[in-house]
Amino acid sequence: MFETVRRANLIDPWNNDSVISEQRTRFVVPVNQPLVLISEVQRSGGTLLTQLLDQHPQLHVHPSELHIGRPNKRFWPKLNLELSADDWFDQLWEHPALLHARDGYSKPGKYSHATLPFLFLGTLQKQLFKQLLEEKSVQSQRDILDAYATSYFNAWLDYAGLYRDPKTVKYWVTFVARVSFDPDNITGFFSDYPDGYFVSVVRDPVSWFASASRYMPEVYGNVEEACNLWHHSTERALAEFQSRPEKVFLVSFEQLVANSFEIINNLCDFLNISPIASIDCIRPTFNGMPISSNSSFDTSNYTVLQNSLDRSKYLADDLICYIRQYCGELHEDAMALIASLGSIRRK
Repeated sequence: MFETVRRANLIDPWNNDSVISEQRTRFVVPVNQPLVLISEVQRSGGTLLTQLLDQHPQLHVHPSELHIGRPNKRFWPKLNLELSADDWFDQLWEHPALLHARDGYSKPGKYSHATLPFLFLGTLQKQLFKQLLEEKSVQSQRDILDAYATSYFNAWLDYAGLYRDPKTVKYWVTFVARVSFDPDNITGFFSDYPDGYFVSVVRDPVSWFASASRYMPEVYGNVEEACNLWHHSTERALAEFQSRPEKVFLVSFEQLVANSFEIINNLCDFLNISPIASIDCIRPTFNGMPISSNSSFDTSNYTVLQNSLDRSKYLADDLICYIRQYCGELHEDAMALIASLGSIRRK
């Protein structure tokens, strides 16, 4: 039988990579839906939001931050349509995927306990990417991004979402910190995904600083510089909402933690996808598996952390006073707007 296979110029049955690649290529699942982009300053809840959406049957959820920008993830890609598929792939491919494939998936929080399987073939991703672009005439950057998303999710071999009915999947979802800081990035995003949506999470600045300064003290340890970043992140979120209210969803981190079921279903309503049926289904997962918090504080809990609502006990009074003076008014404005939006959507 094996000799017959060889004579027919088919794949080598003993080469598992070849067998897997051939199977996935034959049964490739298109991921060309609009993108829901989540972005704000780090330690605000973007990762949590993606983990709470992970099992929704109408979504493909990217497992970590999107790293397709150059020179780093904070830039929305700008691709020269005159280049080749090899050039485009070199500009888009995500180094974290190969690290997760080697070491298992985990998030870089100070006390992130979970390491979970992530079966990914980088060679298959590039093969699929090139094949998809060979089959069509590239007219726009969206064509390239559709090919990239399809190649990524299909090269993720144990991704459970590949077995959902592709006719029911409406979006793919990803988080990338700070890409929202530059309005040109969001303009570029909506140019590529006019059918997409932008989501931003706003966290209480005191608890945010307590978390951020522990997570990355070299970036967020200076309270004045950190407050500037929080302020800019929140201003940008509000500005994007003012520009595109029908395309922008604002989330309060505190409400996301305290009322996860209601907030996630508000977002589902905004995106016109089916609601989560039960509060028991609201928990952070990765590829359907429970995952512990990507926290700056010690935890081994696999649920939404209620103690993340208030981290002020970790800060001195003078720091709290400074943060409230610098960021308090903007935070109040943001919370008032988000509260009013929640009321409007429930009506």
